[in-house]
Amino acid sequence: MDFANQSFPVVVRSAHVGQAHVSSFSRAEPRAGGGRATVSLFVASVLHSNAWTIGQVPLPFAALHVSGYLKMEWLCPNGGYFSVTLGTAETSEQGDMEIKFDDNRLRAYGEVTTLSDVSVPSGVRAQEWIRMDVMLKPTERAVDLSVNGQMLQTMPLKGASWTCIKAVVLKGWAKTRTSWYDNIVIEELAFASQARAPVSIELVL
Repeated sequence: MDFANQSFPVVVRSAHVGQAHVSSFSRAEPRAGGGRATVSLFVASVLHSNAWTIGQVPLPFAALHVSGYLKMEWLCPNGGYFSVTLGTAETSEQGDMEIKFDDNRLRAYGEVTTLSDVSVPSGVRAQEWIRMDVMLKPTERAVDLSVNGQMLQTMPLKGASWTCIKAVVLKGWAKTRTSWYDNIVIEELAFASQARAPVSIELVL
């Protein structure tokens, strides 16, 4: 199958944690320069609350490399997320890696990595589109994180034999306000017989 020139619709599975029930995903103007699946995530400010709105984007095909664009209204803690869920070929086991921006620093951590927390300067700015790339390297047991085409961090893995990326997870914190997401693309497939990359994801609300 060849989906390289098609947009594959995927429903964003949204959920709320804490007092974020007033938050919502909605459509936004397409990103200039090729955007076609832009959604905005408005998170109403809830003072003194650790509350999140979560949007899981299950991938139609298991991936080794996914990319996407995000934009933050302002630079702040938990300003924008591009987290991933990893899976295995043999079992239904899954594990999450949190990938986000705190101000202009890229942070990553989670149950699948040996590093407790990583925080590196990224040079990103508010109100500008940021390209994110997450590449899983199963034989090296690592995930490479790139921002705007620059590889910033390698995350060594632990636990199961992670063979694929199964989902992208978008989040908004109760004090973040608005973030935007666009053009999530499977750049490289985990199992070549499934389809031919790249596969564009149309975010359906």
